[in-house]
Amino acid sequence: MRAVEGRSEGENRVLRAISSIHYGITNLQAKAGGQERNCT
Repeated sequence: MRAVEGRSEGENRVLRAISSIHYGITNLQAKAGGQERNCT
């Protein structure tokens, strides 16, 4: 699998980590929002 041109493997690894963390936070916020709606 070819790394994106102009980016080092380290940079690609960091970008993938950021994307994964962002996805996880979005899911947590969605779950928290659902729980808040259920509680009210």
